[in-house]
Amino acid sequence: MLNTQALADKAAIGLSVLCALHCLLFPVAIILYPSYMSFLPDDEAVHLSILFIVIPISVYALIKGSRIHRKPSIFFIGFSGLLILILALLLGHPLFGSQGEKFITLAGSFIVTYAHFKNYSICTRKDCSCYPESD
Repeated sequence: MLNTQALADKAAIGLSVLCALHCLLFPVAIILYPSYMSFLPDDEAVHLSILFIVIPISVYALIKGSRIHRKPSIFFIGFSGLLILILALLLGHPLFGSQGEKFITLAGSFIVTYAHFKNYSICTRKDCSCYPESD
């Protein structure tokens, strides 16, 4: 049986880590492979596309998790991380510059990852029906 709660938490963690890796490794890739710059998508387009995928998965997993184990604080932590990611995309560069935007994005990504990890660990610790023992 497909466990959507476990899958959504794991996907959100993976996407948040992917976002953080993009922020950390993109400058290295530019330095090492400057001739490929013309083939790479715009940095904002990458952030927008990752966020477009992260938001619905994260909101779904956080809402479902908070309903199951009754810990609304985890939902609010994750939601605040998502808001930070959105603000970093919309206002990060103009207000804080390139480095500030990266720092804010990494902070938001860390917060979202933390919330999903807590969601996952509470469910497995409590033996919720959302995570079967075979996981």
